[in-house]
Amino acid sequence: MKFGDLLREASRALRASPSRTVLTALGIIVGTMALTLILSLSLGLARVIDDLVASDEQLRHVVVMPGFGRQASDGRSTPTVAGEMDDLKRQRLQRTLLKRSRGGPPFQMRSRVIDADTETWLRAMPGIEQSRAFLQERFEVSLVPTGDAPAAATAPDDPSAPKRPPMIGLTLGAPAEHPYYPGRVIAGRWFKSDDEKGVVVHEILLWKMGLTSDDAQKALVGRTVHFVARKAAGGLAGMFFGGGAGPSNAPVAYELDLPILGVIRERFGEERATVIEEAWAMQADMFVAQGFARELWDKQPGRGGPQSMLLVARDLADVERIEKEIQERGLEVRTVREAVEGLKKGLSIVTVVASVLAGIALFVSALGIVNTLVMSVLERTREIGLLKALGATDGDVASIFLVEAGLLGLGGGVLGAALGFGLALVGDVIGRRMVEETFLMPFKGNLFQFPWWLALGALGFALVTSLLAAVLPTLRAARIDPVKALRHE
Repeated sequence: MKFGDLLREASRALRASPSRTVLTALGIIVGTMALTLILSLSLGLARVIDDLVASDEQLRHVVVMPGFGRQASDGRSTPTVAGEMDDLKRQRLQRTLLKRSRGGPPFQMRSRVIDADTETWLRAMPGIEQSRAFLQERFEVSLVPTGDAPAAATAPDDPSAPKRPPMIGLTLGAPAEHPYYPGRVIAGRWFKSDDEKGVVVHEILLWKMGLTSDDAQKALVGRTVHFVARKAAGGLAGMFFGGGAGPSNAPVAYELDLPILGVIRERFGEERATVIEEAWAMQADMFVAQGFARELWDKQPGRGGPQSMLLVARDLADVERIEKEIQERGLEVRTVREAVEGLKKGLSIVTVVASVLAGIALFVSALGIVNTLVMSVLERTREIGLLKALGATDGDVASIFLVEAGLLGLGGGVLGAALGFGLALVGDVIGRRMVEETFLMPFKGNLFQFPWWLALGALGFALVTSLLAAVLPTLRAARIDPVKALRHE
């Protein structure tokens, strides 16, 4: 039989039972749509991760923090326990070493800090392109009044009025040659050198001071800010105060006045940034030049090394080696590479589980195809016998039913992929709105990715599933004895 004849015969058979055909195709449509949406969302989220986090620059970032000594390995590999003992004891010791390699609670003292020697060693490691210490301080801040401008964030002149608490500002040391921060300066300028003595103030601190308008903030450039640093607390208090200025009742460590060089705003929209630096600057009210920040850091009596350091590897291939060498020294390491791998691994697991559920839906639809074709074979037994009596071969009969299944799979796959694409467009609109409402900034990316191969793959999967489901009913139809079929009632 010609393909056109097979197509007409298969179409006629499907139209003969419209309700059954629609219900069978509906299962294929739902399964294909679900599978398409799941994979589209997975591709979209992976793309967002790559765009926002997994750039080559960020994957070369390594954060070093105080650790728990040499036993602090990567916290994942099984420790080796040598010696004569039973398996149960060996497992207990391995379990203990594994737990301790992961560190302890936040209030547990770190046995390996970033002292001067360690900092020098980290900066001199082979393969390091840049290094930067995380230097963060808390100060009591106020604007120094001028002849025509009152002080801000100070107590009212009326002695009977309740005294306002001092404004607390958090500073962060930043390099003068920074790829992103200078572009966010909205008034004045960024630092000219790492040793420049001045401050770039975040607009949020000025807003807290009551200076809300752009003109009022721009007018502050050139004004002086008075800083009061309290003696840093040690022990548990130091932990809660982050190693910076102590509580307001602590003795004064030092005071200084700094000119305002500029006003900076927060990252907004899809501006370029790095995850680690954005995390460091999340609570920063003011920025000081990196070299001057170190000078202020060393003003606190008895202070040790920095709380953490950012190392930038020269090449992506060096990151894993650098990470292992630092861990061997007993320090903790966090890398963007590790975070990205964890995110993508979790995303892959969720995608696989969801895809299995969508596959179950397609499997159920395949059972519907089997049922549809089996019923069709039973109802058309005499017709099959007549076709064979007129010269149709077993292959012709099998082809008719395979074309029927193919039409079901093709039609269901096309509609399922089309619905998936339409829902992906709607999901993108809703998803972007949710992201913007959650993070309070514009988001123009796509949470769903719908490449051409995904549509063709979903269509092909639906078609193959339908054809495989039709194999047994097709073989049954092809083996029907035409003599017995003509006697069938």
